[in-house]
Amino acid sequence: MKKLVVSVAAVALTAVGVPQAHADDRAEIVHVAAIPVTTDKVVIGVQVLVADGAEVSVTDATGRTVGTAAVTDGKAVVPVASKGGEQRYVVTVGDARTGVRVRHDESSLRSSPWAVVNKQHAFGAKAPTELQKLDGVDLTKAAHAAYGRMLRGAQQAGAGFWLASGYRPFADQRVLYDGYVKRDGVKRADAYSARPGHSEHQTGLAIDVASEVCTVSKCFADTPAGRWLAEHAAEYGFIIRYPKGAEKVTGYDFEPWHLRYVGPWLAGHLKQTKQPTMEKAFGLREAPTYVR
Repeated sequence: MKKLVVSVAAVALTAVGVPQAHADDRAEIVHVAAIPVTTDKVVIGVQVLVADGAEVSVTDATGRTVGTAAVTDGKAVVPVASKGGEQRYVVTVGDARTGVRVRHDESSLRSSPWAVVNKQHAFGAKAPTELQKLDGVDLTKAAHAAYGRMLRGAQQAGAGFWLASGYRPFADQRVLYDGYVKRDGVKRADAYSARPGHSEHQTGLAIDVASEVCTVSKCFADTPAGRWLAEHAAEYGFIIRYPKGAEKVTGYDFEPWHLRYVGPWLAGHLKQTKQPTMEKAFGLREAPTYVR
């Protein structure tokens, strides 16, 4: 029986390729990582050699089953409730078993590439670490590198775009949001702008992109750049964070120009399983309104 303890790593799964299942359906766990996504939830990402549909089971230190998921294209994402602190879990697929541990605290959540920031889950006022400047815009190191690769891919396809916005400090978000409220009122502003402390731009993982044809508007979806991103962004680790038809889940209008970096592993899995949002994939509540 395979037994291995793996510590959480923020990008642990981003470089793992898609495996091929064993012909005899014997399970083999290739990689596993436990990654904080909210203050009370951790997601176990599992890379496994086994036929699609096989069940991944996660148990806690007491042996109690705390989550299950089916394998799709060699991957499984298992959301698990967490009380914080040092947590240990055991991941089982068939006769394969692997241990994983995670440090779940404010620091690990702030640096998590899968952290969910929405109207129900705040990021706070602190800045992320390891910001780098790109075209005058700050992004985290991983998002910075991925964006550069994605832009080169789009340019080679004749679908280039430019970076309109990246990291935005708490104070800047307050000024922006307050301006929208003054112009359109709270209800309308909340449909397209986040209140300070709840903006993905504060993570350094979110970007707004634009083209000469359309800038920060729904028309971007019908531009060469918008169509290319919808098809290829996941290959570089980005998702369209506020997709069409998911307004009641994300709490925001459709924004084809707003992309969120989560790494190629998760972005590819969400696309493969047709999961439109992080909220749905991680078993989180819909976030149409703010916590009161």
